[in-house]
Amino acid sequence: MDTGIFLFALINTIILLWYLRDLIGEKRLPKGLVPVVASFILGLVIISALRELFNETAVYFVLNFAVLFSILPFYYIKETKRLFVYIALIIAEFFYMTYIYGPLLYPFIQMLAIGTGFGVFYRNEAILLKYQHQRAGKSLETKRDIIHAFLGLIVLALFVYLPFYYAVYVTATLILVGYVYNSLLGDRKNGSLYKLLISIERPGALYGLGALYLGIGVTLLLGFIHNQHFMIIGIGALMLADPIATIIGINMKGPRLFYNKDKSVLGSLSFFVVVALIGYPFIGLYSILFGLGLAFVESMKLGIDDNVSIPIVMILLYIVYLAYFHTLPF
Repeated sequence: MDTGIFLFALINTIILLWYLRDLIGEKRLPKGLVPVVASFILGLVIISALRELFNETAVYFVLNFAVLFSILPFYYIKETKRLFVYIALIIAEFFYMTYIYGPLLYPFIQMLAIGTGFGVFYRNEAILLKYQHQRAGKSLETKRDIIHAFLGLIVLALFVYLPFYYAVYVTATLILVGYVYNSLLGDRKNGSLYKLLISIERPGALYGLGALYLGIGVTLLLGFIHNQHFMIIGIGALMLADPIATIIGINMKGPRLFYNKDKSVLGSLSFFVVVALIGYPFIGLYSILFGLGLAFVESMKLGIDDNVSIPIVMILLYIVYLAYFHTLPF
């Protein structure tokens, strides 16, 4: 076995054993292993679907990333130093993998999305059930969504002005840095920025939970959509159409949706219009179908955060579109 791989395998084993010790200490074993096992299994599914890309070395690295990323949310805000060390080790392992095998950026980001997704749901399951149905007042919700849309414009600018591959790298790096920095703010619970961010959290919500879910949604798009035009549509839906729909829905009077009284017709219509307009220059009238599909999913009560459900449906629509055309028509 390569010396570097052996060293990382040893370190990763220690990390996993330490995590098991923490689970035992908090009496959360065996339930705490669910995100680890789920991430590992889904990683295997992806590797099987794309087996021509992987040899045994690559399989080790990708599955290892799935396991390590599933552990990270357990320490988010809770133990920031540990979170930082683990992320630093993961990044070091990624660059070592790139050195000896070649770039596997997309599988790395896929495991980031999958692992953190399973990990955060496990950690915050009870909180999420309450958080899903909460809304802040109009003023607070509007402020939250203005910040959401502003971040969306920044990410969109990256994919408009940078070469696609570099934009993916930069966005993924910013998300990982954001996890650590936000965890540090939440851990220390002081400073003007923390006070600003905590002031726009919904009542009773865990600090940083919304940001974590938004990061998961963006990494899902980064990992599974490999085309600039569709990435712009996906980011536009997640980070522009969604907050715009909320702002319009809570600030303008109008009829409610018959299947979800928490959502308004005007809000869902605005979501559809934004997605259709963003997508039209790239896929023409097919943008109407994307707008309808994503607006419908955003308007439903699915039991998961729409920062996750919107990217998942966007990825499915992207796959269907590719299957229909067999290749991209541009």
